Amino acid sequence: MPTSARKACSRCLKADCDCKKDRRPSSAKRGYGYRWNKFRLQLLAAEPCCKICLESGDTTEATQVHHVHKVSDGHDVFDNEFWCLCASCHSKLTAQGL
Repeated sequence: MPTSARKACSRCLKADCDCKKDRRPSSAKRGYGYRWNKFRLQLLAAEPCCKICLESGDTTEATQVHHVHKVSDGHDVFDNEFWCLCASCHSKLTAQGL
């Protein structure tokens, strides 16, 4: 009787991989559930323009919230300093490890 072929990983396209083992926990497990989403929307409503773009005179809409003190370094998701940023500025900061 033939065995069914293993399903390929959607990330690396290999049948046998360790991608799933190396993935970080879900956003909800990291503290970004319903409570965070509600808090995030309140922050964006209070500061609708990107902080970095605004400093250079541009009024780009803020769509993301940046933790000034990295949660991955052990800082709390809610007890932190936040910047409301556009996606572009947030990506640049994240890429720099800030």
